Amino acid sequence: GFGLGLVNRFVDWLDWMQPEAWNVEHNRLHHYRLNESKDPDLVQRNLDFLRAENIPFPLRYLTVMFFLPIWKWFYYAPNTYKELKLSEWTKSGKPLPENFDPEEAATVVSLFDPRRSGLRQIMKPHEVLFKVLGPLFFGRYVVVPAMLCAIPAVGPTL
Repeated sequence: GFGLGLVNRFVDWLDWMQPEAWNVEHNRLHHYRLNESKDPDLVQRNLDFLRAENIPFPLRYLTVMFFLPIWKWFYYAPNTYKELKLSEWTKSGKPLPENFDPEEAATVVSLFDPRRSGLRQIMKPHEVLFKVLGPLFFGRYVVVPAMLCAIPAVGPTL
């Protein structure tokens, strides 16, 4: 299938998110629950910390500008993977772990937060690093530069 497996992911879908996870999180959950409280991409909830705190407007804008270039690998890739693993977990009939909130967003930081042990039962940090983020990082920042370095007219100029 399209983007499924490591080779097809490089050929069809070289992105931070796993295609299987995108299918569950975006195509199923987001589009069927658009702007509802169960929508995993509900911006109002995911950025609630900016509105809830007494943060000056310039600092709010700076916070948003900080996240603009990193949101895909920092938030979206882990969160789509969480929804995939949560879907697999519930299909298996297992009860959700204690202190796990299925509506709370997963980020690279929350994976390592000691208070989020329930999240780490659903999805392991090493899986996110190697299965989700690793292929794009390796392809974009190792394979492509290595191929460019192998070209005699290009490699020495890099």
